[in-house]
Amino acid sequence: MFGRAVNLNTMLPVEVLTAILVDHIVDNPKFAAVPYGYLAKTALSISQACQLWRNISLSPGGKRLWTHAPLRHKAMCVDAFMARSHPLPVLLKIEAIMRDEGEKPTFSLWSALETALQHSARVDTMILSFNIEDYTFSDELTNQFYSKYEDIIELLDQHSFPALEYLSWATWTNEAGGDEISESVFKMEVPNSLRRLFLSNTTFTPPNPVLCAPLTSLVLEHSGSWPGIDDFLATLLNMPSLDTLVVSSEGLHRTFHSSARSSQPYRSISLPCLTRLVLHDTLSNVPLLFAYIRAPVMCRLDLNLALDDGASSDTERYWEHWDIMESSLRAHYESASFDRLVVSGAGDDDDRFLICASSPTLPTLNLEFYAHDLEFSRKDMRLMRTLRNLLTLPFLSRASTVIVQAIRVLSPSLYDPIDSYDGRPVSNPFSAARKVVASSVAIDGFLNALILHPDRPLLPALRSIRLSQVFFCRSDSLIVEPMFTALLGAVVARERMPVGSVQALKTIEFRRCGITQTAIDALANAVNAEVNWDGQCVSSDALKTMNYDHFNFKMIGSPHTTEDDGILWPVINEARCPY
Repeated sequence: MFGRAVNLNTMLPVEVLTAILVDHIVDNPKFAAVPYGYLAKTALSISQACQLWRNISLSPGGKRLWTHAPLRHKAMCVDAFMARSHPLPVLLKIEAIMRDEGEKPTFSLWSALETALQHSARVDTMILSFNIEDYTFSDELTNQFYSKYEDIIELLDQHSFPALEYLSWATWTNEAGGDEISESVFKMEVPNSLRRLFLSNTTFTPPNPVLCAPLTSLVLEHSGSWPGIDDFLATLLNMPSLDTLVVSSEGLHRTFHSSARSSQPYRSISLPCLTRLVLHDTLSNVPLLFAYIRAPVMCRLDLNLALDDGASSDTERYWEHWDIMESSLRAHYESASFDRLVVSGAGDDDDRFLICASSPTLPTLNLEFYAHDLEFSRKDMRLMRTLRNLLTLPFLSRASTVIVQAIRVLSPSLYDPIDSYDGRPVSNPFSAARKVVASSVAIDGFLNALILHPDRPLLPALRSIRLSQVFFCRSDSLIVEPMFTALLGAVVARERMPVGSVQALKTIEFRRCGITQTAIDALANAVNAEVNWDGQCVSSDALKTMNYDHFNFKMIGSPHTTEDDGILWPVINEARCPY
């Protein structure tokens, strides 16, 4: 059976073949990808495969095959495609790409583009990709490409696109000002049909026509240059139906030329349809942006803050920014709360932290901070106190499950009743925690947190502990293993604390730890809690590799992302595709 060839042409109805050849192919995202996808070549191949396929491609059901203008072909080919696809909307993918000496340059032919733009009223999807890296190419070739790029920009200034629904504009050039969208683009006419806009590595002078459309999705990757936050807020006022908003600068472009605050009150920009808000910018920008936006509590938040250049000397401003951030988060969530909390760090490189909060009834919250300055982070315990203050916010402090990875946030010294640095009272963010998962350096301080301060315990409701990636002992000679001795002593001491001061532990689990069967048996015999072990006795060197890879795995943007990693890259990848 498997050796016989099947002739689908005779087995399937023409309507099914048409769906396979047309809808399945045209809707494939690779044909909108830059620079590799090119539907025109595939459409021509289908029309020349056999008489049946040609009939299908030229039938009314095959019109969609010809809706991608063939801008790498000659003008006469563009005319043919436009005639065959009429009156359907069409896609323009305009390219000028010269990235690597080993790759063949890709560009749209001038005559083809001129011809295609004669049909600008039919264009509903436009993808512009200008990627010109002139490090390895000859000056002559580089100048030719820059000339093509400039000509394309000028040509777009001369046409309007009244049916445009999706626009992707990605630029990377080594020429100063080469990444700027013209103020005269699209004949300065606002494309009122435009709903989805993706800008990558571009700058613009507002009000720009493409930013005046009533968008439902605005994704700005390394793009910006508003004069000030008031100009940005005015842009958002054009978009009451905005569903997705991404601002990701990461230092390549300044989002605002001035960091002055707006004259508008906080939470004055209402975006009632917003379901995803991603703000990756500086510590001075993210709190302000979030403070002025009023989004539904069911909006998924991904907030990433980086310490501004030169800001490490301004301690007062640092705490002002965080006060705004905390107040805005408190106002956003009001009485809502999360029941699962993940707090991550980078071990001894304690210049960053990540908070991921989730709940069956709320969209996940991701909040990251990067100081990139160990001295600044450690002075006055600044970074850890910042993290502690966030965790004490009501919507985070009610979590019943707390997972702590590679950060010493469970150290009892952080939770003295009064902050020794600023004199403010400190509340306990872990009073509701029934389960704690601690890994790597998070074990530091955690064992003390189990037993210190019986009158005000840090973990009074704790019932279950899971420990992972911690080295407790290398041999069965437990008397010389200080980490295991400390664990055993802490758990036994907790069981002897006054009745009613803490809940009794029910389970203790070990996953991927350096521990032996003898140690497990000794612990199980000494405590009332159930002790579980995955049977792995991981070496000290292997644990160091695990801890290192855990942090770098996330940093390198691995495709194997989890909920803890936020939604920036999934949303950007979605925004790059028109389908």
